[in-house]
Amino acid sequence: MKLGDWDMGGAGPFTLNADFTDFTKIAQRLAELIATKFGDLFRDEITKRLKEGLDQVVRELKAIGVIAKETTDLLVKEFGYGIEEVIKSVKKVFDLSLEKVTEILRDIGKTAEEVGRSGYSYLDLATSFLMMIILFRILKDAFDVTSKEIASILKEAGYAVDDVGRVLKDVYGVASDQVASILKQAGYAVDDVGRVLKDVYGVAADQAASILKQAGYAVDDVGRVLNDVYGLASDQAASILKQVGYTVNDIGRVLKDVYWRSFDKVASILKQIGYAVNDVGRVLQDIYGVASDQAASILKQAGYVINDVAGVLENVFTLTAQKAGEILKDVGYAADDVNKVIGDAGNAIGDAANTVGGAIGDAANTVGGAVGDAANSIKDTLGDIGKNIFPF
Repeated sequence: MKLGDWDMGGAGPFTLNADFTDFTKIAQRLAELIATKFGDLFRDEITKRLKEGLDQVVRELKAIGVIAKETTDLLVKEFGYGIEEVIKSVKKVFDLSLEKVTEILRDIGKTAEEVGRSGYSYLDLATSFLMMIILFRILKDAFDVTSKEIASILKEAGYAVDDVGRVLKDVYGVASDQVASILKQAGYAVDDVGRVLKDVYGVAADQAASILKQAGYAVDDVGRVLNDVYGLASDQAASILKQVGYTVNDIGRVLKDVYWRSFDKVASILKQIGYAVNDVGRVLQDIYGVASDQAASILKQAGYVINDVAGVLENVFTLTAQKAGEILKDVGYAADDVNKVIGDAGNAIGDAANTVGGAIGDAANTVGGAVGDAANSIKDTLGDIGKNIFPF
């Protein structure tokens, strides 16, 4: 065939110049025509082979070097096959992991029209969020992927944790009190889990703290979520942690290690949310490691009365009345008040001693009386025996 016999599709007319520029145009046009013709032939051939079954076409595409993603894209976009049917065949023929299937679905899901005739019209896909939900409903239905598996798969595929949370909520119907455990097992950081609870499930801070506690997170982790995700102040966090059942020492650790509150501030917070003075004293001793004199000063500044502070020195720091009195005077309590408190404590000890002594005396009298009565009874009995043996 001569060159002039080709239908150049309006690319010419051409004149042959010395620089061969027109030959370049001819070559480019011929390449386009050949590529188009080859594409048509290729599509026609696939259409014929599809009658033999989808798996057969996927095998042949694999055999000529077409990769899994391109195979899926071609059959869905160009031939209108349902994505669920195609992805199942591609997974089987290419022996793909679920992680790889997830990557393919993610790439296909970037444009709505690529969903093809999967049973969902792309015209109904108003947002990429709906696209994602549809694609992962397909993954769930086609491969029986569990909620725990999908969380790990999506994490490996690089999905944002919010997207994973939406899939768990909207595709799998996972409740808020279950999602924390699933995400924890998948390896997400506690702040990520907190964001899912807050942004995807709309869970309030106190509810989130309870859910995270049930999922086995340490109190410091829960405190970080209340601080970093919910933006709560330290006193609000402390109140919630108390509400969901953490100990006062747990709360003290969060205030110290998460919120970086000083020991004088923590005393005020714990007093504000209703803890007894001895509880506050234990936090100062156990968590902050303060000495007895420092604890007395902190409690005084927090507004505790002298009797309360004296009680902490006695019950928590186990000081003698004399030592407690010295500390109370050193931190600025009036001497008369200190003497009265120490005197009242001494009187209380004395009263207790008298009570104990009286009880011991009464017991002794009771025992003595009982012994005397028993002796008299024995004497009378022996006398009666003697009369019976020796009647003369």
